[in-house]
Amino acid sequence: MYDEVRSGRIKWATYKLDDHMTMIVPDHASDGDYDAFLEALPSGEDRYAVFNFGEINGRADTVVFYHWSPDRTLLAKKMLYASSRADFRDGLEGVAADISASNVEEASREAVLARVN
Repeated sequence: MYDEVRSGRIKWATYKLDDHMTMIVPDHASDGDYDAFLEALPSGEDRYAVFNFGEINGRADTVVFYHWSPDRTLLAKKMLYASSRADFRDGLEGVAADISASNVEEASREAVLARVN
């Protein structure tokens, strides 16, 4: 799914740990706007995500990686996501920025674009 986001065929995708907590699997993908992306992030569970902002500062297909970790996530799950984050992220080529967010304000479009510019 990442290749589809990176190429611009879809706008964003989310990923989660499977039910056995052993593999990262695709969760959701969409061509929706940024508001739809934020709405897709669950309020009580971690997720990884990628969003393609399109062209920014002359860079085509600016893709941002997110680690979404709301405060209400169970500590054991937070630790699993935190420990697998680097390996998952390192497998994604061409990411312009990494965002760690625990609430919608930290993941707002304005906050993210400030980090990309």
